[in-house]
Amino acid sequence: ATPMLAADRSARYLGVSCPLRQPDGILARHDLASAMNIKHRSQIYNVYVVVGLSSLLLIGSFYLFGMRPLIGYLRAMHTESIDLALQNSVGRVRAIFSNHEDLARQVASRRAIREQQAAFLRGEITREALVDFSQPKLADALDASDAMRAIVRHDPDGDRLFSVGVPVPNRLTDACEPETLERVRMLPNAPAERTDELVYCSPIFDEAQERIGFDLLIISDRAIQRFIDEQSRPAHTLALILGEREIRYWPNQTADEQAHAALRQFLTSGASDPRFVIHQQPLEFDAWSLVSIVDAEQFFAPIDRQTLILLVTILVATLVIYLLTVLALRPIVSTLAREEQLLVLARTDGLTGLYNHAYMQELLDAELERSARYQRPLMLVLFDIDHFKALNDEHGHQAGDQVLLQLANLCQSLTRDSDRLARYGGEEFLVILPESEREQGQRFAERLRHEIEQATFTFAATPLRITVSIGLAHWNGRGDPPTKAELVRAADRALYRSKEQGRNRVSLD
Repeated sequence: ATPMLAADRSARYLGVSCPLRQPDGILARHDLASAMNIKHRSQIYNVYVVVGLSSLLLIGSFYLFGMRPLIGYLRAMHTESIDLALQNSVGRVRAIFSNHEDLARQVASRRAIREQQAAFLRGEITREALVDFSQPKLADALDASDAMRAIVRHDPDGDRLFSVGVPVPNRLTDACEPETLERVRMLPNAPAERTDELVYCSPIFDEAQERIGFDLLIISDRAIQRFIDEQSRPAHTLALILGEREIRYWPNQTADEQAHAALRQFLTSGASDPRFVIHQQPLEFDAWSLVSIVDAEQFFAPIDRQTLILLVTILVATLVIYLLTVLALRPIVSTLAREEQLLVLARTDGLTGLYNHAYMQELLDAELERSARYQRPLMLVLFDIDHFKALNDEHGHQAGDQVLLQLANLCQSLTRDSDRLARYGGEEFLVILPESEREQGQRFAERLRHEIEQATFTFAATPLRITVSIGLAHWNGRGDPPTKAELVRAADRALYRSKEQGRNRVSLD
């Protein structure tokens, strides 16, 4: 609504040389339709691209802010199950060791044997009497337990009194450290050096809680090995560690060399192979600890498989939704594009691509209303080709059509973006110049007449020359505005005067 102070307008009106913009609306009707089809196809593709990007954005948001945290939570919970299983296994292994200790205490607590041993230490009975009385009873205790393999009875000084079961070397006696033995204790593996067996030292006390000797017991470790074998699976291996580095028990049937190597690396350096998840928990039995070695790839395979299935399902569903959306939008968008195309074609001249007479009437109404509202000047330029009928008679109507088309291109290059140019009649053209004072409009019309006079038009390689007669009608923007009919009649009168005065000239009403 403000005055247009464009330097471009002044340059065009004053005849200053400036780059001529290529007309985008000056096309034959079929060319215009083709250009619009290309434009609409591009717009339709843009719609499809937007729908596709929106779908990808939705999938990405769902994955980043929904699915990915959920997967992380599931993996964390799945990892916690390793600790829970390990804690359960630790409890069961402790129970096995506790059962061994209970067996040792039961053997040491046999009252009749203890009394005979105390009597022997007091010198009341001979050693032979002690052995004859005690050895059969301990043999019965050995036979009653599938786990025990040998029992060796000692006096408080560590001298062997008698034994039952498998042979036991004397060197294990010193390992029991009888002078400090106060409770049932398992010997470490190094001094025991026995396979498939565990060695326990168990003190013996009389009624006054005085140590009267101790037992050395050999107990089978089949229960422990069986438990390790049962709890180990191809992706989940259980191992029992003695001390810091010795792998004491390892599964027999599901042995995995890579898992074994990963455990050795973990025990040696504290670093674990990325392929494996290794958790360790002490047993509180001397230096024993239980270790769980899990193949991460196999362990998390169910989660990864379900995640992949879910992602594929989402992608397929999104693709289906996208295709259905495209199919639903395609006829709608195409219909809107055709309606827009028909509207543009209804407003334009079929030959020159300029606005036609009917639409120019609407534009003139709008410009008059705007000029009246804001009290701004308005110029109307009406011109037609001199002796156009003679040109058609001499060169044919096709030559006349080419001249009209080339003239439209030339006029379009001389007008501003805000100007309105139309083919008003057969060889008659109308230009609306908003925001134009009288002098500016006259300069524009004069330049237009001059450029047309100097231009060379061609048809079939034949140069053609034409001139135009121009009539101007102006309203200064003050007072009551003229009607559209009054303004057009004024321009028509001025055009008629230009014709009467010899043509190829500009007249102002």
